[in-house]
Amino acid sequence: MTKRVCPYLGAADDPSIRFSVPDVANSCHAISSRGPAHIPLDSQASTCLAGQFGLCSRYRAAEELQTRRRARRLFVAGGGLVTLVVLSLI
Repeated sequence: MTKRVCPYLGAADDPSIRFSVPDVANSCHAISSRGPAHIPLDSQASTCLAGQFGLCSRYRAAEELQTRRRARRLFVAGGGLVTLVVLSLI
């Protein structure tokens, strides 16, 4: 069975590349306002690469932000549809 790896784990200069073992080149791209964050090797081993990233505060914050963005886009799209329906009834 393959353990899931955190989707925000990646090389500092290229988030699409990551090492599958704890490595100083791995960084966290979950919250990138200040750039990728360094992750201690022991944290990579126990959390990022061990399928336990759901326990990570950075991961949870990034997922919450993504959920709010999706909801806002859905609201805007839904609002546009309501406007079209109302205008077509006038």
